Amino acid sequence: MNTSFYKHREFEFVYARTPAELEPLRDYWQQLHQHQDFPTLESDIDYYNSVLASKEGTARPHIMLLRKHGSPIAMVVGRIEKHQVHCKLGYRTICKLPVSALIVVYGGIFGYLDETLIPILSEEFAKILGRREADLVYFQYLRTGTIDHCIAKTMPGLLCRSFLSKVEGHWRITVPRDLNEFFNRLSRNHRRNLRRKIRDLENAFPGQIRIMNYRSEQELAHGLPIAEEISKHTYQHALGVGLVNNPENLNILLTAARKGWLHMSILFVKDSACAFQWGIHYGNTLFLRELGYHPAWAKWNVGTVLLIKVLGDLCTDPSVQSLDWAFGDADYKRNYSDQHWLEESVYVFAARIYPIMVNCFKSAADALDLGLSWLVSKAGFYKKIKKFWRHRLKKQTPAEN
Repeated sequence: MNTSFYKHREFEFVYARTPAELEPLRDYWQQLHQHQDFPTLESDIDYYNSVLASKEGTARPHIMLLRKHGSPIAMVVGRIEKHQVHCKLGYRTICKLPVSALIVVYGGIFGYLDETLIPILSEEFAKILGRREADLVYFQYLRTGTIDHCIAKTMPGLLCRSFLSKVEGHWRITVPRDLNEFFNRLSRNHRRNLRRKIRDLENAFPGQIRIMNYRSEQELAHGLPIAEEISKHTYQHALGVGLVNNPENLNILLTAARKGWLHMSILFVKDSACAFQWGIHYGNTLFLRELGYHPAWAKWNVGTVLLIKVLGDLCTDPSVQSLDWAFGDADYKRNYSDQHWLEESVYVFAARIYPIMVNCFKSAADALDLGLSWLVSKAGFYKKIKKFWRHRLKKQTPAEN
């Protein structure tokens, strides 16, 4: 299908479905993207193009521009690709169900949004599924209570919406003027413990601790293999979400380096690479992407030390106002952060036999996972079981075998 244009009431819809059709939309895209209350990296046109290029022909663009009387008012940024719906219990994947998915990227519905657009865009998404362009629409991490969240949650069909979508917290740190201001936000015990961890490492290895920063494309070529080697020893690597030098990650990293967005740091002790973290400095926010440490250095809390040292550097950088922890909830994010909101990822399935079956399988697995999590939490075992699984996953990584 090529670019299409049609009218619906007083609105005009313009679709772009090939990479060549994206660039003519750049001015509209950037104009509407800047109007966001919370601009997201994933919906930036250059970042989007880097992700699309990494898919190597397995995904195609699906961009919708909405105009009213010729003026752009909203945009939907997505891509259609082969997708696997994971049915999981904890960290264990029970099965993967293949579908064709329209993935609406994080923050991918933006512009001059108001409640009048909810039925218009909901109906348009339903038409996309009705035309069999995809088996489902996957809305990634919608901030609850927003217009885009309402669009996803009001799409018709009880059997076509995911029944038990997980609502998770999203956390940020307001970067302080200096580290003392950050420490003063914490409880007395937490403040004392953090300072002790830094002091213990510095006293144990005086003059042997250094932090290397990697920003340019040339520096990335040196730092990426080092960070990847550390990541191989983490439980995230066993889950397939650690820092891996694959086409998708490499494209994103190279784009970030070329745009001046890259922010990678590695902590060395006695010339041994112990911990790493990398993120993207976009707008006035540093979006952390991956962080990890080598388990051989766990007793020295090297990951925490690196984080605090980097935060101290950010205090002197007026261009960074926030540090964003990315997706998912965790105790350490809660402890450090002073900004918080809730997000929900929503699946909406086509009203056809196979997509509805996928929804039923996924919903059954989600219900079982939720029930078991509630039971072990009530019994007081949730954190112990989570720690146990992470320890097992670390042992299963190739680097550990």
